[in-house]
Amino acid sequence: MDAFLAKRQAQASRTHLVVGNEAGDLDSVACAIAYAYLHQASDDAQWVPIVQTPRADLVLRPENLRVLAHCGIDPAHLCCVDELPQPLPASTCVVLVDHNRATGLFRDAKVVRILDHHNDECAHGDAQRTVYMPGDAGSCASVLTTHLLERPEAVDRAVADLLYSAILVDTLGLSAHVGKAQKCDYAARDLLAPASSWADEAAAHAWHDTLQHAKNDVSHLTTSEKLRRDYKAIECAARNAPRTWHIGTASTTEPVPAWSHTPRFYADLDAFARARSLHALLILASYEVPGDEHPALVREVLFYVPETGITSGAPALAEALAATHTHHVDLVPLDAAAPSQGWA
Repeated sequence: MDAFLAKRQAQASRTHLVVGNEAGDLDSVACAIAYAYLHQASDDAQWVPIVQTPRADLVLRPENLRVLAHCGIDPAHLCCVDELPQPLPASTCVVLVDHNRATGLFRDAKVVRILDHHNDECAHGDAQRTVYMPGDAGSCASVLTTHLLERPEAVDRAVADLLYSAILVDTLGLSAHVGKAQKCDYAARDLLAPASSWADEAAAHAWHDTLQHAKNDVSHLTTSEKLRRDYKAIECAARNAPRTWHIGTASTTEPVPAWSHTPRFYADLDAFARARSLHALLILASYEVPGDEHPALVREVLFYVPETGITSGAPALAEALAATHTHHVDLVPLDAAAPSQGWA
């Protein structure tokens, strides 16, 4: 697989791209690589997998590097988003994996295929699409596996390891009590595990724990690096005004209250938001804590608005969010530090 990636990375002309989402997580990277690799014999197009992460930021995801190393893949042979021409050639065709609306550099490209497990935004109506709802698949790698791998006995071990690793990370080890793993994920596991390095369930759990530990260790990162590590940009049309809100979301595995009390936390948030001309920045935390029988999954959200953002409407939005009580969202106030500028 590494030789395949090196050849694709060296192509002078890259007009057929397989693109994961801009967070650059393992699910996106694995699916982009696997799709291109699996179509090299059956498709005349020379598909090039693209990592939507600047090359300098690849180190911010040690879990990705751990899996790539295990699969014998040199990160130098990946093609990163900052290595593509801007703008892209008009003839560029794109396959989207792990998201279903093209963003940024790929916004105007021709999207021909979509494989995803997020809420369908119904964009790119001419594209062939396989989009599962989040409640039907916990990982895009599971969607890709169940739709593209018809003969598991013929699966390359590196491909099996790459996809299985992504499924384990995205579903927290296929844990039933957490509830992220769905029927599609277990079906994908049954296809991949026999061909993988972890046919034994105990070995798979041990590998997941190794990757989760690498993913959760952000103690060495600066605030800016933590925010860039799993970042997505969203544009929202204002309801009663002819303008567009620019919203950033940064996911983390670190508890928000502890992080918010670190020196320069809000100053760094403000600088990050202003550098990207954001009206608002959301930090989305997800981590496990010990439970009576099983670890419990905790989710937190911090909504930050710089002084140049939508400060006047921020309290009303926060109150609306806090009033949301369903089986999906039951928000309570966080014991987080207050900013000296902006609003949180």
